Amino acid sequence: MPPSESPPVRLAGKAMAPRERAPYGTLTLKSSLERKVRIAGIELTAPLPSYNLTPGNFTVEILDGKKKPRMIAFKITADHATLVDLDKR
Repeated sequence: MPPSESPPVRLAGKAMAPRERAPYGTLTLKSSLERKVRIAGIELTAPLPSYNLTPGNFTVEILDGKKKPRMIAFKITADHATLVDLDKR
């Protein structure tokens, strides 16, 4: 009996389609004023209607020019929307 052959290794051409999509959740930042924020080292501007993040625990830093930025912790879950209101204290 001949050994089973594995599929050939693709060296060039169009990439194969992913079999599963990566998990993500949607973050919405609500703010009455335009503010600079930092999430996982990425600087964004609030208000932000939607931003996709991988599931996990995150902290948003509100960069309003003070010495120490205000921080709000939140959790992103797969296939769910998370709303963070930056105006609440």
